Amino acid sequence: MAQASFSQAFGSFGNTFVAICLTFFAFSTIIGWYFFGESNVKALFGNKAVKFYAVIVVLCIIIGSFLKVELVWNLSDLLNALMVFPNLLALLALSGVVAKAAHGEDITKK
Repeated sequence: MAQASFSQAFGSFGNTFVAICLTFFAFSTIIGWYFFGESNVKALFGNKAVKFYAVIVVLCIIIGSFLKVELVWNLSDLLNALMVFPNLLALLALSGVVAKAAHGEDITKK
């Protein structure tokens, strides 16, 4: 829809403009998700695991560029949905701390 609108307003340059914008958006999204994941890998496994994580990311980008778009979107949705489980575990683990804080208890004491 956006591509059709830009094409109608700017002619053939509209298609090119939308393609360039989409490329920048995709690239910045990949970089953003990479750094988000890298900070989590550092926190969970230490600095040594970052190189392994970087290799996995590059392989996923390469493989994803050859797959069908529908499959890539479905994999993306699945992996985002799987992030619910570690968050639920963390919520359960911290539920006692949250309950104490909600009742006004000092949570900094052990």
